[in-house]
Amino acid sequence: MSDYLSVVVRRFRIVLWNVGTLFTWFSAILLFPLVFLIFYPEEIHYALGFVESAVLSFIFGIAMKLVSGIKESHVITVQEGAVIVLFSWIFAIFFSALPFIFMKILNFSQAVFEATSGWTTTGLTMITDVTKIPRIF
Repeated sequence: MSDYLSVVVRRFRIVLWNVGTLFTWFSAILLFPLVFLIFYPEEIHYALGFVESAVLSFIFGIAMKLVSGIKESHVITVQEGAVIVLFSWIFAIFFSALPFIFMKILNFSQAVFEATSGWTTTGLTMITDVTKIPRIF
């Protein structure tokens, strides 16, 4: 393997390891809406969508860490950091859209739009009547 290719592979593995670590922790963030079940116990049937999303995020994170083959954290470069941020935004939006999809509240494109709006705090929504959506959201 050429020196250049080995450097690219090493850097890609570092990116995979860091994104994997992020998404193992991100799975806990996806469980945060379950706290509101204390106040709205009648919405317990919506909990499964968040749990499924969190489990998928956790499995995704662990899989990325295992595929990277790295056992510990490394110092990252600015370029690696930029790629980590890019992948983090894309995957965070995707995993945040999953509860809407799993509970059949929105279709895929609407759920991705809603999740993007939520993470970027633009205030836009695909939901026509927000009073009818479950309060766990």
